[in-house]
Amino acid sequence: MIPEARRGDSATQGIEDRISNLPRHLIDNILDCMLIRDAARTSILSKTWKNIWETHPNILLVEQFINPLISSMKDKKAAESQYLGVVNSILLAHVGPILKFSLCIPAFLHLHDTPYPCLWIKQLPDKGVKILELHNSASNPVKDMPSYFFSCSELTKLALFNWKLNPPLKFRGFSNLIAISLQFVVFTTDVSFGTQVKHFQLCDCAGIKYLDSQLTNHGKSITFLNIARRVSMENHYALDYNPYTDRKKSFNLRRYLGNMRSIETLIVDAISLKFLDPGLTLHNHLISKMENLKTLELRDVAFDDLFVISNAFCLLRSMPILECLEIKVGTHMDRGVDIKLTTNQYLESLDCADISLNQLQNVTMRNFMGSRAELLFTKLLLASSPSLKRMTLVRSTEVDDPKEDFRIARELLQFPRKSPVEIFWRMS
Repeated sequence: MIPEARRGDSATQGIEDRISNLPRHLIDNILDCMLIRDAARTSILSKTWKNIWETHPNILLVEQFINPLISSMKDKKAAESQYLGVVNSILLAHVGPILKFSLCIPAFLHLHDTPYPCLWIKQLPDKGVKILELHNSASNPVKDMPSYFFSCSELTKLALFNWKLNPPLKFRGFSNLIAISLQFVVFTTDVSFGTQVKHFQLCDCAGIKYLDSQLTNHGKSITFLNIARRVSMENHYALDYNPYTDRKKSFNLRRYLGNMRSIETLIVDAISLKFLDPGLTLHNHLISKMENLKTLELRDVAFDDLFVISNAFCLLRSMPILECLEIKVGTHMDRGVDIKLTTNQYLESLDCADISLNQLQNVTMRNFMGSRAELLFTKLLLASSPSLKRMTLVRSTEVDDPKEDFRIARELLQFPRKSPVEIFWRMS
């Protein structure tokens, strides 16, 4: 008679150990879905999985990983010690290449007092990192990016938050870099990221005039450009567009867009529109048409600012195959009756025959307040777009009077249309 325990062993003989026989690429896919602390726990699954996380090519030290480490710690020094110790242990244990590295530096860390983040970044060039995300919540003043960063020659995607970039004199860009996302990045000298960049997000950055070489000499490869702010820092941001400084050192968006022949998506805000040309000159068209651009997003558009509105039409006239237009209306400033009348007179003077939007199919306007300028702008779009299928106007929360709501809807219905477009007037 077989003992009970041995009978169990016999019953399990011949059962396939599927989890141990998984291909390596599937194991990597599984580990990608886990925080690194959970990936380390997979070592108990089998001999195959033992310490396999130490060779996993993606290291994601993101906020979701950090918060549980320090959430119960009230003492900042203890939290700092815990954070530095865990990250050091992970990087010391890792073997092999690191293809993706995401690092979130918490706000309590005094970067100027510790060398560790610089040492972590120093390891990356030799690890062959291709995707790099460095989110710095700590430094005030902003921390200089360590020089080792500029030796990451295999980078294809880069995301930086709250750093100062001051590259070495010999730096000529990243030869494989395709996508860049920068927020709260400060440029203090001329920077060029390389000739292959296609996707470029540049939000809330300072010193963007130092990107002149990148946007002038290598703008032809860009297909997606986002230079809209995510927070309000108008005075600081506008310094790069200041028409009263040396124009050669000003950010000239009109000139840059004229070089971007491949661009398909453009996102800009009111400041970018207002200073489309640092000379504050009204233009009808860009230097050259944007023959491939299909999507335009305009954020925080002040409809009582003549330069903003006229430059918006300058862009629209230069986009012959534009299909999708999205506008977020900005807060109206108290600029005085004369300024508002000038903007309205400009819109009334425009000829819809001069604004040919033959391919435009979808328009969305958010935070719509129903001002005279907004309605005139909408009227011009309806009269200039023979292919328009849908126009969605999302009214502002400030429009809370039913009579005002009815007035806006009635005017919209009376506007002539060049296409059988559906107009949706709805709440936010």
